[in-house]
Amino acid sequence: MTASLLEQLADLPKAEVDALIRAMAPGEANAFQYDWRYRARPEQLPPAGSWRVWLLMAGRGFGKTRCGAEWVRAEVKAGRRRIALVGPTAADARQVMVEGASSILAISPGPERPLYEPSKRRLTWPNGAIATTYSADEPERLRGPQHDAAWCDELGAWRYPEAWDMLMFGMRLAPAFFDQIIRKYEGTRLGRQELDAELLEDTPGALWSHGLIEASRLRVAPEITRVVVAIDPAVTSGEEADETGIVVAGKDQNGHGYVLADISGRYPPTEWARLAIAAYRTHRADRIVAEVNNGGDMVGATLRMVDRNVAFTEVRASRGKIVRAEPVAALYDQGRVHHIGTFPQLEDQMANFTSDIDRAAAGYSPDRVDASKLCARPSSRL
Repeated sequence: MTASLLEQLADLPKAEVDALIRAMAPGEANAFQYDWRYRARPEQLPPAGSWRVWLLMAGRGFGKTRCGAEWVRAEVKAGRRRIALVGPTAADARQVMVEGASSILAISPGPERPLYEPSKRRLTWPNGAIATTYSADEPERLRGPQHDAAWCDELGAWRYPEAWDMLMFGMRLAPAFFDQIIRKYEGTRLGRQELDAELLEDTPGALWSHGLIEASRLRVAPEITRVVVAIDPAVTSGEEADETGIVVAGKDQNGHGYVLADISGRYPPTEWARLAIAAYRTHRADRIVAEVNNGGDMVGATLRMVDRNVAFTEVRASRGKIVRAEPVAALYDQGRVHHIGTFPQLEDQMANFTSDIDRAAAGYSPDRVDASKLCARPSSRL
């Protein structure tokens, strides 16, 4: 490890050190004693520049607790006013982060020392800043409070991953909240609940659940070996017509499938054909597949009006929607299908797709789900 400035000074002759101390202005020597920049090794200091998360991953004896406590102290001096202190348990937060040998109370000089109120789980600094302790075992406690900074101790020991999510949603006072946090969670089940105040409930008997879909989600797809654009065309167009399902999906070399885009909607035939061809080109797809039970030759003819050279395969369904959906749902259960990004309308249809789905009672036809199922058919070669 690189030596701290203080450790480097310790290697100097005592006469030189004494001369440096005598040359300091009144009060500088005391400040020197408590200034972490002089005592810390370079790897114990926060990274330079703009960042959202500093992950300090090191073994015992590195000084991680001291780093966290000193960072909180510096953030308070810099103007932070609401800070979360989250430990694996309530006892850890108190005994390690607040009262321990390298804790906030231990490293704070008298004039800066915060008032600790254990019953309120709160530290209050003379400048008005407040830090509150939380246990990662109780994620719901983090649901409401707002913070502009947080120190998370022993993240690997947290039993409930949702504690991190709840903490992130509470970082509403941080300058980068809207740019970073909303971008990460927007459209996900958790984001729709916490940011958009939607009440998302799973339908009993549905082939998919919101939790299953969420577990399948990835930010970025691996190298894709084949891509198809699947179309489930509506028979009519207009405001009361069914949607035309248009879903783009790919496959990697291990046989895992990836939903890449959902551009379904209510379109006249020439419009859905243009959109499908545009997706075919944008995603460099290998083929367009479409169900033609209702549209017949019209589907292929409409596509070739836009691009006569498009690679196109027509599919005629010989089995019911449920029978075709069950093998696809099984692939999700096996962790072999993934959503790249969020597709709220498609995912809502999936989470409500039951063996006795009634189109009239539901008020819609699950065309987005039907299009996604086409991607997994042998005729699509995906």
